[in-house]
Amino acid sequence: MTNTPKAPWLQFYGDIPANLVYPKGSMYEAIKYAYDTHLHDNGYKNNAYEFQGKGTSYPEFFEKIDRAAKAFKAIGIDQGDKVTICMPNAPQAIDSFYALNRISAVPAMIHPLSAEGEIKFYVTHSNSKAILVLDMFYEKGAR
Repeated sequence: MTNTPKAPWLQFYGDIPANLVYPKGSMYEAIKYAYDTHLHDNGYKNNAYEFQGKGTSYPEFFEKIDRAAKAFKAIGIDQGDKVTICMPNAPQAIDSFYALNRISAVPAMIHPLSAEGEIKFYVTHSNSKAILVLDMFYEKGAR
């Protein structure tokens, strides 16, 4: 007997299975694997991301991740530590997210326009060891 959920929408999925099998590993490992096996070897010139018209290549992206991961380790962020990222959708947030993932720390993303009380609640209840904010949001995150 299979454990198929009773969901009428599954009939519209075609060949897509009701349950997906996810690979083991971190999100960093998944994106690195995708680059190493598909993007790099096949000569694709796609950017990892683009921000305000400037593209960041995958090699540049991985260098930023590695540099940020080393910086996090240098300030005492270790495996399992939680770090709140309170930033807009900007390159620094993406780089930090994957750098924390790379060192097996746990990034907790919150919206930078959250109220001060909400930010304090999220940081406290996630047991974050640190919070990352852009300078324009420093006052909200510092209290």
